[in-house]
Amino acid sequence: MPRINIDMRSYRWVGYGTLIFSLVCSVGAIRASQYWSSVGFASLAFVGLYITASAGSYTLTLEFISYESRLGCWRIRWAEIASAQFSAMGTLLLLGRNKRFVLSPPTWWPRSIRLAAITFVNERLKEQHITPLLSHTADYRRMKNTRVVR
Repeated sequence: MPRINIDMRSYRWVGYGTLIFSLVCSVGAIRASQYWSSVGFASLAFVGLYITASAGSYTLTLEFISYESRLGCWRIRWAEIASAQFSAMGTLLLLGRNKRFVLSPPTWWPRSIRLAAITFVNERLKEQHITPLLSHTADYRRMKNTRVVR
């Protein structure tokens, strides 16, 4: 049974970079007596912390697709998917009955498994006769009713 793991380490590096950059800028703003600016940079540090915590990994199997990070675990079975949407940026939105699963753009996936993972997802969607439709809002959607308890 094929099992593909997609580690979103590129998201993690963006989060670390944002966190470090904003903390350095916040300290610099405090030293320059720019206290409101330091609050803004400290707020940006929390964004970096959130990005780092939410960066996890996808697991693709013949039975389901899941995403696991420090913030939780989400899973949808392929049989539950009724339709799919994609954005111009590459985000794939898998929709089931009152469920929504977001698959990040392949450009953020590791190159070593990118082609295999794209092929696998396309084959699974074709098996279910699902053709993804273009959506201008797919990039802004969140997971819905797919959280599972670890």
